[in-house]
Amino acid sequence: MPKAHIVLIKSTIDMSPSLVDTLRSNGYRAEIVPAGSDIVKTADGRNPDIVIAGDSAESSSALEAALSLRDRCQAPIIWLSAKIDDADRARAALVPHLTIISPPCTNSDLMYAIETALLSRRREQELIKKADLYRLIVESANSIILRMDTSGTVLYLNDFGLKFFGFTKDDLSGRNVIGTIVPPVDSAGKNLATMITDIGKNPDRYVNNENENMRSDGSTVYVAWTNRAIHDENGALSAILCVGNDITARKQAGEALERSLEEKSTLLRELQHRVKNNLTILSMLLSVEARDLGEGNARRIINDVQNRIKTMATLYESLYSAGNLTHLELNGYIEHLARTLFKTFTMERQNIRLVTRLDAMRIDLKRAVPAGLILNELLTNAAKYAFQGRGSGTITVNLRGENDMAVLSISDDGIGLPDGFALDRSAGTGLKLVGTLSRQLGGDFTIESGAGTTARIGFPLPQQEPGAAVRAPDGHG
Repeated sequence: MPKAHIVLIKSTIDMSPSLVDTLRSNGYRAEIVPAGSDIVKTADGRNPDIVIAGDSAESSSALEAALSLRDRCQAPIIWLSAKIDDADRARAALVPHLTIISPPCTNSDLMYAIETALLSRRREQELIKKADLYRLIVESANSIILRMDTSGTVLYLNDFGLKFFGFTKDDLSGRNVIGTIVPPVDSAGKNLATMITDIGKNPDRYVNNENENMRSDGSTVYVAWTNRAIHDENGALSAILCVGNDITARKQAGEALERSLEEKSTLLRELQHRVKNNLTILSMLLSVEARDLGEGNARRIINDVQNRIKTMATLYESLYSAGNLTHLELNGYIEHLARTLFKTFTMERQNIRLVTRLDAMRIDLKRAVPAGLILNELLTNAAKYAFQGRGSGTITVNLRGENDMAVLSISDDGIGLPDGFALDRSAGTGLKLVGTLSRQLGGDFTIESGAGTTARIGFPLPQQEPGAAVRAPDGHG
């Protein structure tokens, strides 16, 4: 890289050959030009990298002469002066790229002044290049770039932001963001003026922030902002840099989706409610028909069908009450269904107790229907057969979570199963239905007899939310 091109102004300094030789021996291109030119140029018409000049007989003030040259020259100036006093030297120190050297001035002093001046100039040019690059990036960005002071006054808004909001630079000059690009209160009633004040005081709380904005024509837009604090040289908060991206289309699409989902949820809840009502009506019709039948097989079959219909009606009632269209609390559903069935069999009058011990867990609708029907069949069996010839007893319904499995068991302390009972050979319609429903759940069904009878069904659950399989308190009799 070639060294700097230095111009020496003749008749203002001693042009001894030693000075020129010293510069050239250090690799500089040294060129002497006459004094009095309005503009200092090199022989080929370029701006020099540095100018060396000094006091002349015509100038009464060394500083004024130096300042006059500084106004006519873009390059750094080294001024050799024997006439400058301390006050003028202090003034000169405040002038960019002006260096005053007083005799005695050695070659090393001059070389040091030249290198220092050139380094300072080079750093300034690098900063200018970086600033120009940053300015180009900011002005070319497809994002809103805003700088505001801590009170919300606009200090800068890039071209993209001006076009996006529909303003000119003059429109926003010295104006606050509130009432220009930010409404004082948004359409949901949120006080955005208070928010802007808080951002000016606590920008770290709003590093990422989405809010309603407005254009010059009053139309509403939504912007996702990233905010960063700008501090002065003393560390005090001086401004906020805000980079924003238009999310209006995304926001509107989300709101439309929410409206659509709400409409569908309303329709589905209404459908569930109507299904539950229709099942209840069907159960009532069967009950009416059963009254005309005497005790016997036909009436028993109608009662069994009626209980199965009640089980499904209870499911839809639970879904409708919970407000969830796809999942329900399995423990709450089983608790409600078990006690409803218990009352159906009027077992409280027989001194038969019902005890429930149920872990809390959620289940999807697809699994809830067969699980409820299984409970119905097993409770029906216990009610019919467990306490024949006995006046008291206990039926216990257990539901516990084991890893990703639900284990439902119905136990009684009744008379137990008949001798020689085998599930694959001796099961009636109800137990066969339980086996079929268990396979539908992807689970397994077992039944055993000892001091009473215990039927168990284990089946996989959908992935549970954190904490969903926490053990619930024991039920009551």
